[in-house]
Amino acid sequence: MEKTVFYREFLDVAECFDNDQQLSFLKIVLKYGLGEKIDVPPEFKAPFIPIKAIIDKSNKKYEDLCNKRKEAGKAGAQKRWNMFSDEENKVFAEIVLMWNDLGITQIKQLTQERKEKLKSIIEKFSIKDIQDTINNIKFSDFLKGKNDKGWLISFDWLIDNETNFTKVFENQFKNNTITDKNINEIWK
Repeated sequence: MEKTVFYREFLDVAECFDNDQQLSFLKIVLKYGLGEKIDVPPEFKAPFIPIKAIIDKSNKKYEDLCNKRKEAGKAGAQKRWNMFSDEENKVFAEIVLMWNDLGITQIKQLTQERKEKLKSIIEKFSIKDIQDTINNIKFSDFLKGKNDKGWLISFDWLIDNETNFTKVFENQFKNNTITDKNINEIWK
């Protein structure tokens, strides 16, 4: 414990002792309240028993409150970060499986940013369109890194914007359609 509650009654009890004992008694009370191991001298045992019970009850109440707030914070964060319906999450999982089946870069985590970008793609394209787009990658050596730059398509590049996605959907990178002449046009 880093904190403890100190009640007026604790001081009232301490004032029953002479000045030297008051300080010793109050140190014992504070150390116990802060969770330190203490040895209570015999002359302080009887007055310390009710104070110990009060401290234990207060610390338990404080600990319960902290745990309750911690759980509420977790629930709030989960609610904020999981803003997608179960149906959307199923679609996301299906898309991740399709992508990972390509055998190129693997999606290990579908971040919030990725989900938001994917949602925007899903709003404009059907699942069949998305499946066709991913299949188009299978048949494009260029997208799979067989190009003079060694560039390899990534999931993030594909979903980064509608233009990138549309180029792959329209099969602009299929084998035998990419030449040095038209590559600059495609990259725009």
